[in-house]
Amino acid sequence: MKWLGVIALFLAAGAFLYFMIVGTKTKLDPTQFNAVGDFAAEEAAKLIGNSGTIVMIYDIVDPKSGSADAGKPFADQGARVDAFRKRMAKLGSYTSAPDVTLLRPPMVYKSVWPEASWSKLASANASATIVLFSGPPNWTNEEQAALTTRSGKLVVVGGTVPEMEPLAKAKLVHLAIAARMPVPPPSAKSETPRQATERVYAVLTPDSPSGR
Repeated sequence: MKWLGVIALFLAAGAFLYFMIVGTKTKLDPTQFNAVGDFAAEEAAKLIGNSGTIVMIYDIVDPKSGSADAGKPFADQGARVDAFRKRMAKLGSYTSAPDVTLLRPPMVYKSVWPEASWSKLASANASATIVLFSGPPNWTNEEQAALTTRSGKLVVVGGTVPEMEPLAKAKLVHLAIAARMPVPPPSAKSETPRQATERVYAVLTPDSPSGR
C-alpha cells in the first residue's frame, strides 16, 4: 500500500486546524497545543499501561536554514511534545529513550525521513512505544509487514481522520489522535482548551479506525 496521500498534508493541516479551533486570533496560543499533548498522553497510557519505554519523534527546523527558529521543534510540535512528556510522567513509570528529530528544510510541507531511517529506528526500539508527532514515512511493503508484528506500539499525534483511518484499519498505527474532517463547530460561545481538543480530535485505533 502507498501512503504518499496520507503524509503529504500531515502537518500543513496543523495551521488550518489551529484557526478552526481558536477562530480569528492571530497569535498562536500554546495552551491549546498543550491540551492536545495532554489528551494524547492520556490515550497513550490507556493503550500501553503504566510502564514501558517511549520514543518520541518530531520535526525540527533545519539548523542550517538561517531561520530564527533554526534547530527548534517545527511549528506546534514542540508544545505537544513537552505537554505529552510531562503528562506521561504523572501517569506511570515510563522510560524515555532519546528523542528522534527529523530535519525540516525551508518550504517543505511534510516530514523528511532519510532513507532506511525508519527500519533502523524500529529495529532498535522493537518493544518500545514510538510516538510520532511528525508525519509518518512512506513505508515499504517490508516495513508495513514488520509494523504489524513488532511488539511495541505506534502512536501518531496529528494528521486528519481521513489520513489516519487507513493506517489504523491496516493495523500499522495502534493509536492516532487525528483531526475530524470537517471540524465540528463549537457548541458554546466559549470552551476550555480540553473541550476544544475533544471537539476537534478523534481517537483512532484498529478496533475503531473511524475514530471516537
